[in-house]
Amino acid sequence: MISIHGKMLVKSMRDTILETYGLRLKVHQGFSMGQTAEDSATVASARSDKAQDFNGSIELQGSMTVAQAEESIKSSLGFAVQILDSTGANADNNSLLTTLGFRIETPAVAAAVKVGGSKNDISVTGQKKLSTIQTEFTGKFLQLGLMFFSLDEAAKAEQGLNIRPLPSDQTIASVRTKTAQGDMSIHGNTTVGSLEGRFKSDYGLYVQVCVMRDGKPTYTGSNLDGTTLSDLDRRAADKGREVFQYAAQ
Repeated sequence: MISIHGKMLVKSMRDTILETYGLRLKVHQGFSMGQTAEDSATVASARSDKAQDFNGSIELQGSMTVAQAEESIKSSLGFAVQILDSTGANADNNSLLTTLGFRIETPAVAAAVKVGGSKNDISVTGQKKLSTIQTEFTGKFLQLGLMFFSLDEAAKAEQGLNIRPLPSDQTIASVRTKTAQGDMSIHGNTTVGSLEGRFKSDYGLYVQVCVMRDGKPTYTGSNLDGTTLSDLDRRAADKGREVFQYAAQ
């Protein structure tokens, strides 16, 4: 059970629901389905002018259905929300909050979700396999993937040629061309550009942060280099992107 009140930030409400039930939440400004509330705003500021006064808090319980939870927020807090399932689609109205979260069928992604339940940063060490880093990364950022390439493949990419990722069963130590001074850490405030640049400078590896688009992994462009991983993950979820899935090698 979680409590939501007017002084809580929209981001805090979203994070609490994600951490408690494994569910993402799209928060609208008032009753309009066309405008999303800012994460930095308070819950009270997202309230519609047409909503009735309410100064208390509401409680969401795992035994509630999606429809009951959404209606409780709308009627009491005064704004519309959409609860999303693990694929980023609108959740089934009749599903219970406790049974819906992180209901993912593929074993690889299911394992990733378990890893992602921790708030700890992701550490990159020479002994870790690429597949382990990928699992931890997508466990923490469900809509994002991490693809590893050699610098030779990076040169091909600059020429517009197709490139092939490194085998994911290899360790960082076995594929790197540089030796980092200390381990690398990945967290939600890491930007896309910083992450990709750090792998290149510290390990001599070409790395791309990816999202799913039309069922296929798609590399992010340089226009997103300044975006944090947490923000990019949220944007992808809000757009209804699928949970990232790695192609079999």
